[in-house]
Amino acid sequence: MGRLESLYVWYGWTIALLLFLGGEGVQNRWIWTLGHFLVFFPALGLARLRFGPLKLVMALLMLLLAFNSLGKILPDLVPFPGEVLVMGWDRALGGDGIRRFLRQPPIWLVEICTLCYSSFYFLPFFLIVALYRRGKAGLVPSFAVRMAGGFLFSYLGYVMMPTLPPYRFVDFGGALRGGIFYQTLDPLLKHYEGLKQDCFPSGHTMMTLLTVHFAGKHARQQLWWLVPVSFFLVLGTLVLRLHWPVDLIAGAVFAWIALRLFPE
Repeated sequence: MGRLESLYVWYGWTIALLLFLGGEGVQNRWIWTLGHFLVFFPALGLARLRFGPLKLVMALLMLLLAFNSLGKILPDLVPFPGEVLVMGWDRALGGDGIRRFLRQPPIWLVEICTLCYSSFYFLPFFLIVALYRRGKAGLVPSFAVRMAGGFLFSYLGYVMMPTLPPYRFVDFGGALRGGIFYQTLDPLLKHYEGLKQDCFPSGHTMMTLLTVHFAGKHARQQLWWLVPVSFFLVLGTLVLRLHWPVDLIAGAVFAWIALRLFPE
């Protein structure tokens, strides 16, 4: 079993241990515990695949399963509302002023941020394609390990501090005005997200920084498009009222830790 597969076992067994030790309020607790413990077997199957498109797709499906399953158990596993603390930290760091400044941004900015924010899950794949096309396929496995490790590490962050987005709590003085992209994509993003308490840390900030960092080291020619998209993606977390400013700081800290936890 390689590094990629070991990450899923590490995450699954960590959640299983948390359920075993403190999951009394989780419905079907022992089924969830057993399911997370048995992640060893699909991980073993993943290890038998040669690295390529199929393995990447299977790894992504396992990430989505981990994310959505956490959405089912987190409210009962950690009933403490993380917003209580996050709001205080955010206010102390000037979050109220940032929200006033972005209370009603121009429609063109909302549209750009919506498109870039929606590209979040595609950026790593675009970079992987670029690596293959540039004859750097040997770098893809280490990039995949870092991405999988980063995502799973951020999920554990949500367990530490389950936090809902600011649009549920803050009076912004009216609905956000956007164009056709915002009106179409925003309801989809909010409806189909399997885990709602996923603000702290900002996984969008964390994983985007990890992607840009890898590109800066190994595919610098891709930065001409990756940097501006990443900028508006991270800005979009605030413009679209989906994250507290302090979430972005936490996301940057988690990215820094992830670089050391999941080296190339």
